Amino acid sequence: MQLRDDRRGQAIQIGAVLLLGAVVLTFSVYQATVVPQQNSEIEFKHSQTVQDQLSDVRNAIVSTGQIGDGRSVSVTLGTNYPSRTIALNPPPPVGSLGTVGSTNESVNVTVANAEASGETGDFWTGANRSYNTGALVYRPGYNEYQGAPVTWYENSVLFNQFRSANLTVSDQRLLDGDRISLVTLNGSYYASQSESVSLDLRGVSTSSRTVSVTNATADSNVTITLPTRLTRSDWLELLDGEDHVANVTTTAIPDAEYDLVHVVLERDVTYELQVTRVGIGTEVVRPEPRYLTSRSGSTPTVPEGGQVDFTVEVRDALDNPNSDVRVIAGTRWDNSSVSPTNTTSDGDGTVTLTYQSPPNISNAPQRTDYVQVSLNTSLSSAVNSSTFNGSTAVNVTLPVRVDNSDGSGLAGDSEAFDVYWTDPTQSGVTCQQANDPDSVCTVNASETTSVTLTSDTGPTADRAQIEYAVNNRTVGSVTPSSDTTDGNGQASTVFTPKANGTVTVYASGGGSGDRLELVVENVTTGGGGFEFVRATSMPAYGVSQEQNVTLVPSSDIPASESVYVNLSDPQQTGPTQVDYNGPNAVLVRDGGGAATIGNTNTWNNEDNAIVRVDFSANLTAGTPIELRLTGIGVGKPGVQTDPYDVVINRTDAASTNASFVVAPDAGTSRLSSVSATNLTADSSGQAQTVSFTPQTRLPAGEVVVVELSDPQSAVDYSNAGRSFASGSDVTTGSLSFEQQTVTNTTLVYTAPSGGVSAGDTVAIDLTSVSTASGSTGSYTVAFSRGDADVRGATYDVVTPPGFAVTIDSTNSPVTEGETVQVDATIDNTGNAGDTQTIELYYDDTGDGTANTLADSQQVTLAPGASQSTTLQWTTATGDAGDVAVRVASADNADTSTVTVQQTLQPDAVQRSNTVLEFTFDNTGSQQVTIEQFAVDATAITPGNTINNGNSLEVEIRGGQQDGEAGRNSNPKDFLADGTRYDLQTDSNGNTAGQYAVLNSGDRPTVDMRAFAQRLDNGGTNPLQFTNSAADADVVVTFVLSDGTEQVFYLEQQ
Repeated sequence: MQLRDDRRGQAIQIGAVLLLGAVVLTFSVYQATVVPQQNSEIEFKHSQTVQDQLSDVRNAIVSTGQIGDGRSVSVTLGTNYPSRTIALNPPPPVGSLGTVGSTNESVNVTVANAEASGETGDFWTGANRSYNTGALVYRPGYNEYQGAPVTWYENSVLFNQFRSANLTVSDQRLLDGDRISLVTLNGSYYASQSESVSLDLRGVSTSSRTVSVTNATADSNVTITLPTRLTRSDWLELLDGEDHVANVTTTAIPDAEYDLVHVVLERDVTYELQVTRVGIGTEVVRPEPRYLTSRSGSTPTVPEGGQVDFTVEVRDALDNPNSDVRVIAGTRWDNSSVSPTNTTSDGDGTVTLTYQSPPNISNAPQRTDYVQVSLNTSLSSAVNSSTFNGSTAVNVTLPVRVDNSDGSGLAGDSEAFDVYWTDPTQSGVTCQQANDPDSVCTVNASETTSVTLTSDTGPTADRAQIEYAVNNRTVGSVTPSSDTTDGNGQASTVFTPKANGTVTVYASGGGSGDRLELVVENVTTGGGGFEFVRATSMPAYGVSQEQNVTLVPSSDIPASESVYVNLSDPQQTGPTQVDYNGPNAVLVRDGGGAATIGNTNTWNNEDNAIVRVDFSANLTAGTPIELRLTGIGVGKPGVQTDPYDVVINRTDAASTNASFVVAPDAGTSRLSSVSATNLTADSSGQAQTVSFTPQTRLPAGEVVVVELSDPQSAVDYSNAGRSFASGSDVTTGSLSFEQQTVTNTTLVYTAPSGGVSAGDTVAIDLTSVSTASGSTGSYTVAFSRGDADVRGATYDVVTPPGFAVTIDSTNSPVTEGETVQVDATIDNTGNAGDTQTIELYYDDTGDGTANTLADSQQVTLAPGASQSTTLQWTTATGDAGDVAVRVASADNADTSTVTVQQTLQPDAVQRSNTVLEFTFDNTGSQQVTIEQFAVDATAITPGNTINNGNSLEVEIRGGQQDGEAGRNSNPKDFLADGTRYDLQTDSNGNTAGQYAVLNSGDRPTVDMRAFAQRLDNGGTNPLQFTNSAADADVVVTFVLSDGTEQVFYLEQQ
C-alpha cells in the first residue's frame, strides 16, 4: 500500500475550513442584520407601551385637577433587550421624562375679560388673571427604532411631536360647552433611565365648584391664552364642535420654544370656570389666599339677643379653598358681637362665625346689622367700624336683620309691614348708631354729590310700593320719589344735597314709615349758576393724561367769590381708575385775568380731588373759564364705572354737573382723524409718525396735545426728537415737549399765526424711539384739541419679521458635474410682512464652513405665512467629498451636508503585500482620458518604488482603451513618493505606455506592481478605501486630460 503520496485527507481539512468560514459569515450576517431588526421591534413595542402609560399620566393629571385626589402612575422610560448567548446587544435604551416651564412664572395661562357677580365679582372684575403652568415631555433614546416621536402633555392634550407634524393622542378637556376647565401643572420633575419611574401627582389647589363668569363689557370677549407647541390648525381641530368658540389665534414668542394660543369665546354667554393646580415633583407652590366669599344663603333674621351662624370661605387665585389662613371679624354695631374674632380657615377653607345680636333695639320693627370679615389682619379696628369697605376682594360684609322682638318703641301692630331706613355707608357720609330711633347722618357735599338711601321692610315685603319725601327741598331732594321693593324687601332712592342745612327724609309704605335726618355741609344755594359746563372725556390706559373743564356762568360771578370743581366722583371710585394725582391745574382761559387757581391742598387725598377757582374781579355772565388738568392716571376701560360726574359749585349759586367717560375714542374730538405708525419690538433708534387732521379750522395759538405716556411701559420716548414729516400738509407752527421722561412724554403742537385749515393734516416724525424686549401689543396715543374731547390712535408694537429657515431635503449624493438641489421651507415667524433674499452657500475650502454663494431667490411672506423653495448648486470636478451647505435668510439659517462623488468612484480593493490592485467606476456621463498618475506610499515606508522588471508596472484595464506605463531600462522603476508620471512619455524601453480612455459606466481595474517595500503590516488585505486624506497611508492620483485630478485614499487595516 502506498501512503506517502496519498492526499485524500486534504479534502477534510478544506471542508472544515469552509465550514468554519460559513459559520463565521452566518454569524456576521446575524449580528449585523437580525440583531438590530429584533431590537428595533422590541423598541417599537416599548414605544407603544409608553404611549399607553403617558395616556394614563394625562388622564391622572386631568382627574387630579378636577376631583383633587392624588394619583401615582408608573412610566417605563426605557427597555431591555433579551440576553444572547453569542451575539451582542447595544446598551439598553434610556428615555427621559421631565417638566418644562412649570416653575417659570412667565409661562402661564391667562383668563381675560371675565367678570363674575356677587362676592366673587370682587376678584373676577374683568382684569387679566394669570396662572403658572407647564408641560410634561417624554423623549425616547432608542438605538435602532429611529421613527419614535417626542411625546408632550400640555393644557389637557397629549400629542406626539414628529419632525414634520404633530399628532394628537387625546382630545382636549379645556372647553366643554359652557364649561371652562383649566388644570395647571406646577413643580419640577426630571428622570432619565431605562427602568420604570413612579410619577406622583397631587392636587395642590382643587375644588369641584365652578365660578360663573361672562364678558366684562359689551364689546369684550372672555379669552383664554395658553402656552402651546401645537399649531393654530391643531387647536382648530381640537376645538371643532365647540359652539362657543368665536376665534382662535396664535402669537409667536421670540426666543421661546412655544407660542401662545388665544381662544376667544362668544359674548353674552355665562361660563362655568374651574381653575385647578396639580403638583408634580419638587418646588410645588401652594397659591396664596386672594379673596373671601360668603357660603351663607340669604340675609338671616334673628331676635333680640339671638344668635346665627355665618360661613365664609377663603379662596386662592384659582378660586379654590385655602386652608390655615388667618381671618379677622367684627360687627358694625357696638352692642352686637361675633365670635371668634380671630381664627384660621379649616381644611375646606371655611370659617364659621357666630353672630350675637343686641339685647334690645327699639322704635323700629327690624334693623340691619353687618358682620364684617377680612383677610387683612391690620384691619382689626376697621372690622368694627361703619367705615369698613366690604367691596374689596379681601373683605366681605354679611347683613343680618335683627327683629324688635318685644316691640319696644312701636306704636302698634296695625301695619301690613314695617318700613325702616338702613344707614348709608358710602364715603362722605357719617351716621350715628343704627339702632338710634332718631338716626342722624352728616353729608359732606365737598366729598360726595349724591347719597344712595336704602329702606327695608319687616317682615319682608316683595314688590311693595315705598314712597319717599323730604321736609325741606331747599336743602336737598330725592329721586325717585317712589320705588318697588326687591326680593329682599329693599327699595332705594338717591338724595342730592343743594344747600347747607338739615333735612328729614321719609320712607313710607304698608301703613308704616321711618325717617332719617341728614345734616348737609359744604354746599350753599344762591341765584344764577352756569349756562354751560363741560369735562372732556379721556382714553383708557394712560399714566399722564390731560382733561379740560370748561365753565360758562349764566350770571355774573362777583369778585371774591369762588368756584369749586369737585372731581371726587371719579377719584374715589374703587378700584380707582381715574387718579388726579394732586390735581395739577392751569387756566387755559382765565376770563381776562379775573380768575386764578386757589389753594386746594386741604381737599387732596386718596378719595377726593377738588380745584378751587378764585376771582379777583367780576366775571361777566357768558365769559368762559377753561381749566386744563394734567398728570391724570387712567386705568383700563373694562373696569371703569363711568360715566363720571364733575360737580361744579359756585359759592353764590347751586351746583351743576358735567359728565365724562373713559374710552379709546371719547366724545367729539373736533379732530377728523388721528394716527400713529407701528413700531418693532426690541429695537432702538426707530422712527414713528403721528398725525392729526382738524375737523374745523385750528386758530392761531391753539394747541393740540399728543399724549405719549400710555405706551411708555414698553416704548421709550425720553430721547425722541421731533420734526414735521415730509408728507405733512402743514410744516409751520411749533413743536415742543411739555414733558419728556422715561415714564411720561407729552408733545405739544401750537398752530402758527395763519392757523391750520380744516382737513389739513399735521404729520410729525418722532425719531430715536426705542422699544423693550417682549413689548409686543397695542398702545394708545391720545390727541386733545383745546376744549374738545380726547381722541385715541392705537398702534402696534410688532415682532420683527423673522424668516426661519428649515432645510427639508437634498438630492445627495451627486457626482461631480451634476447639480445639487436643496429644498427648504421659509416661515415668517413675526407679525409683520417682509421680503427677503434667501441664499444657498456651500463649502469650497474644506473647513466645514459654507460661505461661497451658489444661488439665491427673493421670498415675500405675510405674517405667519410659509413657502417652500428650491435652490441649486452645480458642482464641478474637484468638488468631491462631504460638503457643507447652508440656506440663509437675513434672520436665520439652516445647514446640511451633501455628498459629491468623484467622477471616478472607487469600488473595490484587491491586493497582496507588494501589489496594489483595485477597481473603480466612471460614474460620470462623459468619456474621460487618464493621462498621468502618481502614487505616494511614504506614510508606510519612505523611499518605496514600483518595479516589475520587463513587464508593465501600471495597468488600467477594462475601458475603451487600456492605460499602460512601464520601465525596463534606466530608470527601471517609478518612485512611490507622489511624483507625477505621464502614462506615455515617462515609459521607456520596449514597454511604451498609453493613455486610458474610459466611457461612461466603465469599471476598469488598476494594477500597480511590484512595490519594493511591503504595503501591509504582515497580514493580508492590508489596505482599504477611506474618505479622509488625514487617515490615508497610500494616495493614488490620476490626472485627466482636462487637467482635473481624481484622488483615491487608502489606509492600512
